[in-house]
Amino acid sequence: MSRQRRAQSALVESLLREAREELGRADNKASILLAASGVVVGALIAAVLAGSWSPSELSVLTAYIWWVACGFLVAGIALLGVAIYPRTRRASKLPDFVAYFGDVVVLSRRTDLERALAKTARGLGDRDVDQLELISGIVSTKYNYLRLALIAFALGAALLVTVAVASAAGL
Repeated sequence: MSRQRRAQSALVESLLREAREELGRADNKASILLAASGVVVGALIAAVLAGSWSPSELSVLTAYIWWVACGFLVAGIALLGVAIYPRTRRASKLPDFVAYFGDVVVLSRRTDLERALAKTARGLGDRDVDQLELISGIVSTKYNYLRLALIAFALGAALLVTVAVASAAGL
């Protein structure tokens, strides 16, 4: 193996390790935000169910803002759910190539699996590059959903503050 090839292989291994670590961080962030949003939504529901406050007490405009805010909160929770949803299939199957468990699952016969494993083993560096591409794409997707969830939560929170201020002012 040439020195350039070894250097490239070491770089791919390092990037793959970092991508896997980032994947774990993205999942942790989404899980923490999902748990925190559950607490906030639970507190809002508890206030309504306790009877100390009801959205029906709001003016028409303020009630509309309240329900839009609730919609943003629900959207944020849904986006976090999508962010942590497991991704186990690649967009398109590489013929006779096994890079991760999802590739094994789609092979219907053991002989197909053995053939694919033999072909993959001949180009082992290609597997790491494939994994790097797949995992980097998953991390990017998760972070995109996290960003959208944070935007939805920020909009929902801003509208809830608007409702609280309007209610306090008697509007």
